[in-house]
Amino acid sequence: REFAQDAGLVVSGSQLNVYALERPEDDQPSTDEFFVIAVSLAMEGPPLALDAFLESVRLHEPKLATTALDIQRPRQRRDRTGDNKYEPDQMMIRLNVTGLWGKTT
Repeated sequence: REFAQDAGLVVSGSQLNVYALERPEDDQPSTDEFFVIAVSLAMEGPPLALDAFLESVRLHEPKLATTALDIQRPRQRRDRTGDNKYEPDQMMIRLNVTGLWGKTT
């Protein structure tokens, strides 16, 4: 969320999912645990803000991956006077960012 807001995007929804990676049964037992951390975001903003956000994700350490991306134009809106409120620069964006977190004991 912070990367998106810093880039100038408006976040309208987010969801965090964390789940453990399963080891194949034939692997040697290990005390290492790995977790996938996935964030789903719904955002709105201009193309340049999306570009800045994706660059922040690309440069992050440890590495993150954008695993899904859906971009749409927002619906045309009319105010009470009937004037069109369409902003051609704005996009509706849904995406998933995923990272791997490891814990060793």
